[in-house]
Amino acid sequence: MICLLARKLVLTVVLILSIVVPLNSTDFCPDIKPRYKDSDPVTLEISPEEKLYGKSGTIQRVPIQVTNNHPDDLELIFIFHESFPIQTLDWDIHAELVRSLEPTKMLLSMNSTECVYVNLYLSDYIPDLYRGKATVSVQILPGSTSDPDLLHWKSSISFYFTVINREKGYYDDQPPLCLTEVTECDNTCKSKKSSKTGNKKEEDCKKCTEFSVGVEDPGLGIHTIQVLYPEEGVHARVDRFVLGTRDAVYTRIAKNCCEDTSAVLVVQDLAGNKRKCVFGDMTGNASLSKLNLDLIILLIFFIFSLIL
Repeated sequence: MICLLARKLVLTVVLILSIVVPLNSTDFCPDIKPRYKDSDPVTLEISPEEKLYGKSGTIQRVPIQVTNNHPDDLELIFIFHESFPIQTLDWDIHAELVRSLEPTKMLLSMNSTECVYVNLYLSDYIPDLYRGKATVSVQILPGSTSDPDLLHWKSSISFYFTVINREKGYYDDQPPLCLTEVTECDNTCKSKKSSKTGNKKEEDCKKCTEFSVGVEDPGLGIHTIQVLYPEEGVHARVDRFVLGTRDAVYTRIAKNCCEDTSAVLVVQDLAGNKRKCVFGDMTGNASLSKLNLDLIILLIFFIFSLIL
């Protein structure tokens, strides 16, 4: 009786491994380089809910979240720079939107988040769809930390602010675009496919590369990009971009040459329009729900076999 149970247990384990292993047998390439360095002591972020647009003749404030990731309390200094992109308007205009930055200095405790505010004034004469670009930079004041690597460290965040005098849907009621082309960042896989020696499939699976997929928004511009697949920060990285950009923004995907290139992104523009972009063939990427269902079926089979 014991031998029979043992045989059934071994058979069930083999069946489980036969399903679980193939679903997870794809060896992802080494972790892709993150958007920011792991050692960055301070990060700057603008909330996805923040409105980066406003009417002429109004005062606006854009909060920037400042997070201290360093184990020490840090004294920070902030500066801003405003640039004036070429406008596609009926006439050329040079208008300063940023009035001030508040505060310009901050003592930020470790593992805490505070806000720095960009104060803007949109003059009455500024026309519809005028876009100004603001950049906020942060630097650690000398003497606030003994870490020598932070002596010359600095970081920044940039955004476009658009003047609109009607409802945002009047200017942009269409979701962002998914660029269909999937591009290999180098010729690693192409060179492997042209090789005529050895086991090409085995060689391809050992060779890592990066592919890129892109999105863009010709309206008010891209606000956020969320990577649903593969895991962001490990196997995928969104290239750094200026919030509100109308240019294409690319996401890099780490993979080996025998994998199908696939990714799922959710893109939102400044008007709040969203689009889900699916790149490549997702049928071969088993979801957790499917995996859990298979395991439940096998568990039922195992219990039933023990009863019999």
